[in-house]
Amino acid sequence: MNKLKKIYKILFAGLVLGLGFFAGCKKEAEIFPPEACLTMVRDSLGTQTPLPEGGFIYAGEQIIFKDCGSFDFGTFYSGLKGRTYDKDSVNSVVSYGEPFPTRGVVTITYPAAGSFTATLIAVNYSGTEPLRALKQVRVTVLPK
Repeated sequence: MNKLKKIYKILFAGLVLGLGFFAGCKKEAEIFPPEACLTMVRDSLGTQTPLPEGGFIYAGEQIIFKDCGSFDFGTFYSGLKGRTYDKDSVNSVVSYGEPFPTRGVVTITYPAAGSFTATLIAVNYSGTEPLRALKQVRVTVLPK
């Protein structure tokens, strides 16, 4: 009986040490920085054509912004009044962005001529600190 107790104690000690070893070897998940990327497509009367950076659209035409990056969460600012990105006022009423789905699209119609800056903020979370990336594209809208 005494010998059996000794064997149990040795097995228990080995189990505790083994579990401690495996618990200590836990690898933290690797967090990759987000990639903010936007492509633009002109949508005119149902015909979609790629729009290079620096290209233009006419007032009233739709422009489609497509995600070509990699991120967990995105926020899109069209550059229209009330929807402009300003790093100092992102959390205020002055600046409003809309959620941008991963591998998603946002369709915007710019009603009047002008120059606008569309902005995508891409975010990946690393536990406590978010990792952010920013992509801005200039949208030139000509009068119709």
